Amino acid sequence: MISINIKEMRKEKIYEGRVKMGHGGRGTIRLHNSNIGDQLYVIFPSYGKKEDKDGNLEIDEILRKTVELGKDGKNNIDFNREYRGRKCIIIKRESLIKLEFAKWKIIYDGIVKKSFNGQGLIRVKDMFLGERAFVVFGESLNDSNENIMVSVNEIRNKGIHPDNDHTSRVLLSKDYVNCKCLVVLQEA
Repeated sequence: MISINIKEMRKEKIYEGRVKMGHGGRGTIRLHNSNIGDQLYVIFPSYGKKEDKDGNLEIDEILRKTVELGKDGKNNIDFNREYRGRKCIIIKRESLIKLEFAKWKIIYDGIVKKSFNGQGLIRVKDMFLGERAFVVFGESLNDSNENIMVSVNEIRNKGIHPDNDHTSRVLLSKDYVNCKCLVVLQEA
């Protein structure tokens, strides 16, 4: 699992709660703060996990979302249906979040390819079929012998599906085509 220290981000936290149901069954969060900026990090903790005594929190996904001004003058953040009802923490941050990954956990380092129907596709070895993986979008900062430091833009939690006899694939939306990413195996 990937964990981040929430205690260090207490000053930057502007919302902690659930994603509400919006128009058409989509998820939405309405923020009443006026000076929040236009880019925010939305952190989804792992299911049933709480912050430990040191302030570390196991995360499931991190999304970078844009804030839109609604008709009523409140700031809205829109989500897909899959995020509706999930707990999240929203932080306002000027710089990117930096995380460190062990090199042996990284199974892919490259660009998201375009499939025949225009969707995003990452091909990995067949031995990882049925596993879950974190797809990390960002830039690598420091590459040592054992670890890679990454400034994270987004982290998506995805499953590895069968592709053909020799490969498996991770499916993404068409918004991620041609984006550089790392695929990190999720621990059990």
